[in-house]
Amino acid sequence: MSISFWLAEWWSSQRRKGDDASLCVLIYLFAYYLSTRIRQAS
Repeated sequence: MSISFWLAEWWSSQRRKGDDASLCVLIYLFAYYLSTRIRQAS
């Protein structure tokens, strides 16, 4: 299972709860994930 799929599933479950703060957390985690990928690629 890919991390992006897991994050999408988690985010959709958080959205059903109406927790807007989860969106900020998701963006932070996604940015961190991208930064690690970029560092590995270089």
